[in-house]
Amino acid sequence: MKGTYDGLVIPRKLPGPNNTVTDAKPAYDAAMKTARPALQALYRDTFAKNKLDRHRLPDRAEGRDCLKS
Repeated sequence: MKGTYDGLVIPRKLPGPNNTVTDAKPAYDAAMKTARPALQALYRDTFAKNKLDRHRLPDRAEGRDCLKS
């Protein structure tokens, strides 16, 4: 885990094809420009369509057990 963090996360690199490494900034910028607004719209539309006002996820592993019942 430390090797992955030190080799990819800190220098902001992503694994590429054929064991290459590529700069993460273009992918991050594209995600922020296109994917994030699309995901926000999807959540907004889903909440409106289903008359939801909040979304809640468990904050601890123990919380997952309550979702099974």
